[in-house]
Amino acid sequence: MAEPLLLDPRNMCVSGVTLEVGIGLLRHGLKCWNDLAVYVLRHNLPESPRWLATHKPQQALAAMDRIEKTAGLPVTGTFPAASALGLGREGAGERSGRPKLWGPALRRRTLLVCLMETLGPVGFYGFASIVPAGLLTTLMSVINATVSRTYGAELFPTEVRNTALGRTYSLSRLVAAILPFCTLPVLDTLGAGPVYLSCACIITLMALAVAMLGPRTNAVALEGI
Repeated sequence: MAEPLLLDPRNMCVSGVTLEVGIGLLRHGLKCWNDLAVYVLRHNLPESPRWLATHKPQQALAAMDRIEKTAGLPVTGTFPAASALGLGREGAGERSGRPKLWGPALRRRTLLVCLMETLGPVGFYGFASIVPAGLLTTLMSVINATVSRTYGAELFPTEVRNTALGRTYSLSRLVAAILPFCTLPVLDTLGAGPVYLSCACIITLMALAVAMLGPRTNAVALEGI
């Protein structure tokens, strides 16, 4: 009498595809819980004084007073970035208009962040999509995303920071959506070696773009960038 099919050890093994899908579902599940926690906790987070300074100046000054009290510092009743943000001036008309992303002041930085968000997914995530997602690959991708987006946020003034980062990040998501349809045919045609070399060249090109177009932000006050 033949053994039941379900007891066959060969049928009890989890395939690589099933395992990969399961890990992906677990990651998305954890991300959903993380998003829910952020949504609940955000109500108790204080608003940034820099954001308040461009929208509600008096609340910005009050926020600075609370921070100084909490830190045990003397309350000065002033905002360090007041002159740069236009606080304390008589009329709103004296404040400079909202800077444009492609205006003379920000054009170079906007171009840089667009290059970073375009080349980054191709170089890092393109490489990660065709090799096993090991610890080193995941770690390098996380470091790249963290450093590049932190640096990009420092390049824009408060008034347009969210707009700049949102639009350029959308460009990154668009590239990531198209990338698999372009990478796999190239991989089948040319092989793994040229694809890896292309990813390395793209990452090098992104580093050169940052070196040539990006201002130094380390240990520099935001108003001086």
